[in-house]
Amino acid sequence: MFSQLVVYLSKPTIAIGIFIITVLLLLSSKDVRRALTLASFLDAFNPMTYKPINLAFIVITITLISIVNYLYHGGLYVYIALISGILCASIVGMKGNPWGLFIGILGSLVYGAISPKWGMYGNFMLQYIFYFPIYTYAIYSWTTTGWQKPPKNLNVKQIIFFSILIIITTIVYTYVLQYFSHWITTATHGKFKPQTVGWIDSLTNTLSILAVYLMMKRYTEQWVVWLIKDAFSIAMWFYALSVGDHWGSDMAILLSAIAYTINGIIGLNIWRKKSHDHKSFSPPPENTITPT
Repeated sequence: MFSQLVVYLSKPTIAIGIFIITVLLLLSSKDVRRALTLASFLDAFNPMTYKPINLAFIVITITLISIVNYLYHGGLYVYIALISGILCASIVGMKGNPWGLFIGILGSLVYGAISPKWGMYGNFMLQYIFYFPIYTYAIYSWTTTGWQKPPKNLNVKQIIFFSILIIITTIVYTYVLQYFSHWITTATHGKFKPQTVGWIDSLTNTLSILAVYLMMKRYTEQWVVWLIKDAFSIAMWFYALSVGDHWGSDMAILLSAIAYTINGIIGLNIWRKKSHDHKSFSPPPENTITPT
């Protein structure tokens, strides 16, 4: 029964259908619709609202990923997942804008759907079980209570607690993924590959969960966690590139991991400055355009 559910959720068309239903449900809330104004939409998607260097980073990244994905036949759904992820990270990092989380939902669902073909079941579970619901909740939370507040910072006790939690969770989750990999490959008669990068997959997933939690709570340190996670992701996809048979999609994902690292540096700088100056990411008044 559960193996059939995994096979069902590994279809990108199903993932896109779930995304559409989720967006409609979110927009059915008056509070969400009230917060998502035209000014906030333009703040997220109008190129003129970005500093030239930040806009150049987004354009160059999307262009490189598009070229690699096209030349090496990475596939439509890989492309959707990667571009959605880059746009989400850029809009959230540079603008702190909840419109980016909508794009993040699409990217997480499609990325989760295509992950089993690489044998990355930790990423499959991460995208569906954690990213998807947390992004959805974060949209509601940001638009109703937290978007207009300045970013926060962790204290020393919180940093120590989360560090210990990461170590313990990574060890436990590595064994969980090994069991899940064996079970799902057996249950589906080899339809999906066995787990390929166990402990790195576990660590990057654990770091991602912490980073998304900190993002939801609007902590600046989320970007430090993202940077550590991205470093291991780059290593993981270098390995996948060296041993796999999906060169085009693997290379495109590797480029996106490098882009996430650069975006993390930009996001850390912007959020740290906002936190230090006690400034929020509130959108500009209607009919104004302010590059940030």
